[in-house]
Amino acid sequence: GYVGVTEPDYAWLTRELVKVANSCCQGRLVSVLEGGYRTQGYGVSAFARSVATHVAELACPTRATYDVAEAVVERRQEEEAQRRRRAEHYSQQLQMHIYGGKTIEGDTAAIASAAAAAAAAAPVEEPPAKRRRGAVDYAELNRQLEAEKAGANQ
Repeated sequence: GYVGVTEPDYAWLTRELVKVANSCCQGRLVSVLEGGYRTQGYGVSAFARSVATHVAELACPTRATYDVAEAVVERRQEEEAQRRRRAEHYSQQLQMHIYGGKTIEGDTAAIASAAAAAAAAAPVEEPPAKRRRGAVDYAELNRQLEAEKAGANQ
């Protein structure tokens, strides 16, 4: 599926991984490319650019270490940016709903205020998990597979 991670995201992620490696395992980091990707575009494909970005970041030595306090600040900044984006979205939705998309002088502040309040009240959304799974009873699953196999052999 589509993840939406761009080259700058890969660069940031690689730098953060290097910082963690510097903090806990003397800077050692293993990066594996397991293959099986669609590579239309060859060297100019999004995949190739992402790999090149990752490898280029790995090639830049640094002694920086992972800082939990810095990560907390960054998380708060991201949550605030998400609230601002949500407020802008709510503002646009309210304007479309109330005025059919037309801006009415004097009402812009009221819409912005209502949208900001709605955005602040809404919880910060975590990205959805790729899959949600419950607990798996492997013994029961194995029994089912064996029963299906026995039924297919009859």
